[in-house]
Amino acid sequence: MTAQEPIQAAGKRLRVAVIGGGIAGLTAAYDLTRAQAPAGPDVAAGPDVTVFEGGAALGGLAAGFKGRPEWDWPLEHFYHHLFTNDDAIIGLTNELGLSDLLEIHAPTTVLYYQGDRYPFDSPQRLLALPHLRCPKKLRMGATLAYLKYHPKPPWRTFDRLQADTWLAARMGRAGYETVWQPMLQGKFGDHYADVNLAWFWARLQAYAQAGLLPGRLSSLRGRAGGAWCSSRA
Repeated sequence: MTAQEPIQAAGKRLRVAVIGGGIAGLTAAYDLTRAQAPAGPDVAAGPDVTVFEGGAALGGLAAGFKGRPEWDWPLEHFYHHLFTNDDAIIGLTNELGLSDLLEIHAPTTVLYYQGDRYPFDSPQRLLALPHLRCPKKLRMGATLAYLKYHPKPPWRTFDRLQADTWLAARMGRAGYETVWQPMLQGKFGDHYADVNLAWFWARLQAYAQAGLLPGRLSSLRGRAGGAWCSSRA
């Protein structure tokens, strides 16, 4: 059922329960409340929607929290930005009347390694990384270029390969373990070795299509995810 499909309830108003008040649950409830029943004496109005959330607040991983009372705005639990090509969620943000809060920034991606920070958002900065010899950097760059620019990427094959094993073999263990393995471990914890290569390829494509490396990210000014989620409550 979609928001455009009519709701028929045999003369009674349809009651719908949505389990979970994260982004998916709140968006589903929002779409359901916009669904209209067809006109007629035996058909009630649109559905009565109730969201059930087990946590203390709505929003799930996109909800915000304040680590200290003096913070001016909350920080999201997990999702900290939108890509500029995330059309669906940006369109929904506009529909909710929050477009004035949407800002686009050009952040610097930084690699934290052995206590130091290294800018890492362009081929030139990859070549400037001091902890890898030039041949290892070139090997890493060639692997990334293959994934990014392949004219017919075999993503179905990628779906059957583990990123950890494939990247280590193609980039070499030194380059992979210095840069990419810590990133996968930080994101997926103990399950990092189970992530398939299709996920890594898709993330690389998302950055490229959004004009990143270096490039732009979107965020909601001040209240971040809290504003987006509160508008659905």
